[in-house]
Amino acid sequence: MFKIPFERRNPLLTVVMYMGIFVLLYTWIKPISEVTSTASAMLFTVFIILNCFLSFLRVNVWVSFIIKWLYIFYSLHYWYFDSPLFDFTWVGDLFQTMGNDFSLIGSFNISSISNEFRSILFFILLWLVSYLLIYWVFYQKRIFTFIVLSVVYIAVLDTFTTYDGKSAIITMVLIGLLFVGILRIERIGKLEFSSKAPARKFVFILPFILVLLVSTTIAYALPKAKPQWPDPVPFLKSYAQGNEGEGTGSGSIRKIGYGTDDSRLGGSFVGDDSVVFGASVSEKHYWRIETKDTYTGKGWVQSEIVGLQPIEQTLQSEQDANGGREAHYDVRSMLSQYPDKVTEKVLEDDVIPAIQNPFYMYAPSTMSIMPRDEMYTNLKINAVSQKIYNYEGSQQTGASAYTIRYKLPKFPVEELQKPIVKDQNENNDEFMKRYTQLPKSLPKRVRDLAKEITAGETNRYDQVNKIKQYFEYNPYSYDTQDVGIPGKNQDYVDQFLFDTKRGYCDNFSTSTIVLLRSLGIPARWVKGYTAGDVVGEEGDRTLYQVTQNNAHSWVEVYFPGTGWIPFEPTKSFSAPEEFSYNLTTTTGAEQNDTPAQRNLAALNKQKKQESKLAKEASATPQTDESNTWNKKTIFYVILGMIMVLVASIVIYLKRRRWLPLFLIRKYRRKRSKNSMSNAYLALLKQLEKYGLKRKPDQTLREYAKLVDQSFGTNEMSRLTERYEYNVYRKDAQNAEWEKSIELWENLIKKTSS
Repeated sequence: MFKIPFERRNPLLTVVMYMGIFVLLYTWIKPISEVTSTASAMLFTVFIILNCFLSFLRVNVWVSFIIKWLYIFYSLHYWYFDSPLFDFTWVGDLFQTMGNDFSLIGSFNISSISNEFRSILFFILLWLVSYLLIYWVFYQKRIFTFIVLSVVYIAVLDTFTTYDGKSAIITMVLIGLLFVGILRIERIGKLEFSSKAPARKFVFILPFILVLLVSTTIAYALPKAKPQWPDPVPFLKSYAQGNEGEGTGSGSIRKIGYGTDDSRLGGSFVGDDSVVFGASVSEKHYWRIETKDTYTGKGWVQSEIVGLQPIEQTLQSEQDANGGREAHYDVRSMLSQYPDKVTEKVLEDDVIPAIQNPFYMYAPSTMSIMPRDEMYTNLKINAVSQKIYNYEGSQQTGASAYTIRYKLPKFPVEELQKPIVKDQNENNDEFMKRYTQLPKSLPKRVRDLAKEITAGETNRYDQVNKIKQYFEYNPYSYDTQDVGIPGKNQDYVDQFLFDTKRGYCDNFSTSTIVLLRSLGIPARWVKGYTAGDVVGEEGDRTLYQVTQNNAHSWVEVYFPGTGWIPFEPTKSFSAPEEFSYNLTTTTGAEQNDTPAQRNLAALNKQKKQESKLAKEASATPQTDESNTWNKKTIFYVILGMIMVLVASIVIYLKRRRWLPLFLIRKYRRKRSKNSMSNAYLALLKQLEKYGLKRKPDQTLREYAKLVDQSFGTNEMSRLTERYEYNVYRKDAQNAEWEKSIELWENLIKKTSS
């Protein structure tokens, strides 16, 4: 262990530098819980603090060693054992497990070692990295290499995993520059951290810190250009799988959740349990946010960029619980409403956002939105996407708690099965162009498939259900872990329908819309959340919690005279919308042949199938084999990177021990005419690294005497004499080197001590 010269260092500055060391190490372990299956990194964080604290207090090496191992064993007990801490039977179990792990390592079965042993290895790695970083800062006074490696490490995780490394890189660069400046000033001797000169220590460091903070703040506040290069991950993955340009690989891994950019769909994602909002709900329903109308062949965009329209606030006549009047934002004229033939119940839900999103989640056929903090709230809507935003004055802000009033529809199937009579919208060329739009590059086989699926169906409702059933009864699977991303010349829907046949809601909903539009049926893509998870009850209402895992997309199909009706084509999902059948009482064969009865039977069959698929999906563990493999792979990649880093650092720090041995092996058997000259020059470099630096005006013989005085021998003078003889007598070079090898080896070995 090295001894840090604390006696010459200001205690306050030492504390600050240890805090910086902790922050740097924390940024290394923070991504672990996100990109691997590690439940919590808290105990690892405390271990780093313990390392820094013991080093700061200059605790005896052996005492520090014992304290750290006691903490490691406590952490292992906390994570993996249920027995009392002082019931030491768990220690025997732990050592037995470790014995098995060593056997597995001996047989190169690394993937099967226990979690306990992995945790111990990771603690040891943290121990080594903490030691090395403290050594670099306080002894070597160099940290630039570590900062560069740290930025590369975070950048790799940010690029190839779901971890967002923006704040981590900013923190690393800021602290790194601070360290580089302080250590540089100390190294060149302009700043002396001495208790005898308490005021002098701030002469250089204060201006440096102020300039650094000001420049960093300005840089952070300035506007940034958007990424100029496309995401390289899909290309790298498809190239690695030999599918450059085809894109049948699994694409980039993202985190599930609502996002605004849908221009390039596809690729795998991992779950996110972050809570978005809670709701007190009268009846279960999906939560809409927006719609999109233009399919590009790769994803969805909005066909028309329009300004936001303000929604008028109306003062309703009814009184609230406190006797005052409630302020409502009436959205009936801007959102889809249904005619009288659609049975509707007027309901209310209360929503409490957990994330301050500047937009509202609302139910189908919402009539009005009532913000709790209406005094400071203005609502605006995008009439094309039907996305409702929250404003305070002219500033877009996060929506607070609010209530929605809506009608929950029940659609009459018999009406929907009637022959289509075009209404005002379907006679509007602009409307039909917008909602039946398809890219010219769409492969012909997609259109042919749509006709094949719906052959024999004469009404729109049955055509939609035929397409839904096509996904149900054919080998399409719901998957989030191994999902294709289309190549440069590949269509997203075509890839899903004919090649991969596996995907999630975006794949199923987009494919359904494209198939419907191929038949000339207006359809649009809807984004939002499913109902969420039930967490309790409140009177006659149900309490739901909606997380990012509930982010979803589905289909709305236009029916003349009725409006936009939602449909759920995704396997393992069942939309809460209701459809009613007008059943008449008949007898005998007539009853069996009634169209309504046939429809009801088909509906029951469909519901049973959906229920079965939903149960199968819910019974499937969240971490399946591919997900586990992903996390294991990432864990081993990170572990390998850290091990390579630590090994490289140790090799570099110990170079004085192994480099002389390497040079001996290199020159011992060389017999070329320049062998002695090269070996002698290598010895001079080693002596300089050892601390015996030759002055510019010093002759070789004078320098040799200095070396001999230091080592207490005359070997350097004898070797130098033979070296000079070798330089001037070209005819005896090999003979002189043969005589000098032993002297040269003795001297170069001394530089490794």
